[in-house]
Amino acid sequence: RPILPWFLLSDTPDLTIPAGSHALTLPTGYIREYEEGGVYRLSDDPESWEKLLKTDHNQSLRHSGTGTPSRYAILGNKLLVFPTPAEGATLRLIHYAAATALETNASNVWLQYAPELLILLTGARCGSGNADALRHEAERQWALLADESSRRRFEQQPIVIEVQ
Repeated sequence: RPILPWFLLSDTPDLTIPAGSHALTLPTGYIREYEEGGVYRLSDDPESWEKLLKTDHNQSLRHSGTGTPSRYAILGNKLLVFPTPAEGATLRLIHYAAATALETNASNVWLQYAPELLILLTGARCGSGNADALRHEAERQWALLADESSRRRFEQQPIVIEVQ
């Protein structure tokens, strides 16, 4: 599983799931869950978030019925919570999300944190005479980016929200 850089982490705006519904469409740009993230539910204390337990979709059938969501599964482009909320619930999903598309005079997180890598990869793909050297340097830059992402995860720097 490839390492994704810390700057693609997102906790999205809060997601609201209405009473009686157990499925939400994943946010636009969703790539995958953050390894130490997950889904959190705003508890009765508005300052406190409770982490939901990730479960396999097939096992989730054992947690059917209605109540306060305590488990979740991701299936296709859907976030499923179990049991089905008896009352509406506010959720937060910590995940990797695609960067905004580059357009004329635009910027995104790749240009902010890894512009050299983009330049090297572009040069290598254009088939210039130095394509092999550019590809080699891009691999080195990617390894440095992966090391930085691992360091931040180890030091728990990228956590976007405080969870109690």
